[in-house]
Amino acid sequence: MAGESQTEFPRATVMLSLLFSPQLPSADFLPAVWHEEFSVERLLGWIHLDLGDRTISRLATAIVLTILLWILHLSVNLIVGLRQKQEANGTWRRLFFVAAIVAGMQTLPVTLVFILTAVEFSGINERSLSVTLPIVWFLNFLCLISVMRPPFEFIRTSKALPIVEDVSFLDRVREIAVSMQLPTPPVRIWRTGGSELQVMAAVGGLPAPSLVVFDGMMHRLNTDEQDAIIGHELAHLVNHSLWFLISPFPFAAMVAIVAATLITPTFALMTGYTSYLLVQRPISRYFEYDCDRRAADVLGYRAMSRALAKLHAAHFVKNQGLLSYIAYATATHPSRVERMAALSRHAPADDAPNVDWSTRDVARRRFAAMLAYAIGLGLAVVAFVWKCRLLNASVPVFVMTLVAAIPLSAMLIAQWRSSRRHRKRFVRSVWRPVKQAFLVMCLAFAGFRALESQLERGPVESEASRPPLWLTLLEVSCVLMTLAAILFMCFHAFRIVLSRRLGLAQKCGRILQDHEFDKIIELAKQYPKPFTKDVNLRHTLALARALSGDRATAVGELFQIIHDEPRMHESAILLCMLALDDGHPDRALPLCKQLASALPHDPDPHILKASALRMLRRFDEAEATVRAALEVDPEAGYAYAVQAAIEWERGNLEAGEAAFWQSEEYVPGAAHPQYLRAEQAVRSSDVEHARGEVRKAVAASNANPFALLQKRVRRLAEQVGLDTTEDE
Repeated sequence: MAGESQTEFPRATVMLSLLFSPQLPSADFLPAVWHEEFSVERLLGWIHLDLGDRTISRLATAIVLTILLWILHLSVNLIVGLRQKQEANGTWRRLFFVAAIVAGMQTLPVTLVFILTAVEFSGINERSLSVTLPIVWFLNFLCLISVMRPPFEFIRTSKALPIVEDVSFLDRVREIAVSMQLPTPPVRIWRTGGSELQVMAAVGGLPAPSLVVFDGMMHRLNTDEQDAIIGHELAHLVNHSLWFLISPFPFAAMVAIVAATLITPTFALMTGYTSYLLVQRPISRYFEYDCDRRAADVLGYRAMSRALAKLHAAHFVKNQGLLSYIAYATATHPSRVERMAALSRHAPADDAPNVDWSTRDVARRRFAAMLAYAIGLGLAVVAFVWKCRLLNASVPVFVMTLVAAIPLSAMLIAQWRSSRRHRKRFVRSVWRPVKQAFLVMCLAFAGFRALESQLERGPVESEASRPPLWLTLLEVSCVLMTLAAILFMCFHAFRIVLSRRLGLAQKCGRILQDHEFDKIIELAKQYPKPFTKDVNLRHTLALARALSGDRATAVGELFQIIHDEPRMHESAILLCMLALDDGHPDRALPLCKQLASALPHDPDPHILKASALRMLRRFDEAEATVRAALEVDPEAGYAYAVQAAIEWERGNLEAGEAAFWQSEEYVPGAAHPQYLRAEQAVRSSDVEHARGEVRKAVAASNANPFALLQKRVRRLAEQVGLDTTEDE
């Protein structure tokens, strides 16, 4: 009877039981139907090659199956890589070569399973492999297929990123590529759909490598700093690091396959992921140092050092605090001071960068990185050996989870802290109920597993030894809660995905990136209902109206949003920025005060308030407000910029310059500090210098219209006799 009841289990239940079982399944654990349909042995039986010797015949069969799978992978890679070949003007020869190599990497874990099964090694648990193999193959295939695609692409569209049209910039890229003995790659731009232009660049797309630069890199860095970043990215093509950086994927897959022959599938997958982290980190760090040095050799060590300083200043992981140490000690990229110190060691005497870092800080960070790697590797090995010897042990699972989770968790926490202020300005995300349901599902399932282990400690020999009724009811409640959370999560997720709001929000994001604000207004006319109900879409529409010139309508819509949804603080911030740009600081000041009390941990309301007070020439109050902003965030670069403007208007030129360069340290090349510097230059008697600074302010405002400086820079241009129509 027991055997009959087992064979009637649903296959999904059997799969989950095997996946989460603390022990290796026995030979009769799975039903016969499962073994017949999913056995690797049956895969080898599809093609029977009789070459006399049994082992040789099975190996030949494994080779034939591997070749067939490689051809399948090759075909898919060619189809996926065709887009990048067309966008980057690649060749068929390069596409086929890359697709073939990547197909081999995708086939490696399956080949290993075929070989292990064909030679009939003793001690291999084929049923554990049957569960692990499809998961490992899918993850490895998914990760490797991404290298055939463009390095960056829009969501839900096949539209390519726009090509950079700046002729001087493209000429410099060509010169750097020639100096590095490379063909010039196509250069595309990723525009930021927000007020903080991102300073980034990347090279990718193995079928035909292309360079993607972010708009912040083009508008916030000097020419030599731009060249240094371009050189770093092109150095990835010189040292062929793109190939080495994808090699941890098949390596981790094969580690997971080998581990599955000894331990449970779940722990085998965790072991594979941990091995990926342990292999990827030293490879990535080595090539980052190497690319820094290669770029500095061609373009100068001082320029490379300044570019690195500005890149890290704009990054969400700061260079101070315990979280910074943990994140960079376990990250794929070294910290700013480590990279700059490495450059300083190789730099010639006449091009050595200025040492503005602490040697003790560098030593501590290097020690933290080596210690973190040694501890991670040691704990992973100990946990793996421990689990192999004691399959029921739960401590190795905890240890391996800890080793695998810390690097990703540190980065996620840093990113969460960086975006926390921005999230609080908006109403809650539509995905929040899904996240809450997922958390409830995880907790309920964990409770179910814990109760199940308590109820299965021993056989029920008498009525007295039966578990209490409340314990059984609690277990059933956990099961029902898990199922209810899954149903709610799926229903709400499908509702969001199928709704028009999500698609419109993504489309509006792409339009904002392209600075085609009139198209959002046309979308609102085409789909009036979503733009009426969704407060975020209403805010986006008001922003588009303001940037397209219809500020009166935008202000009315923003006031209505604040009235309907008081928690939509981003709309109030936008109103303050519009009032300041229109030259009405008296209107912005009351809103700024409300925002400062509603968002006590956000420095931006204090900075807006200080800007309004400065424009009203209430310098003492403005300076006190700047100090309040710096108490909230000591690295608030815009607060230092406002402080610089206050000192300039007071006549303290040296103090103003010091505050301005401090703002450049935290928000390099941002539009608002550049406007304040141009404003100060206009007050001076040097007309040519003033015109040069105003041109920079106009260029910064045009590059970042979300800074809402258009009217202010236009007034400055009129004062120095500049025509801004051509620049726009």
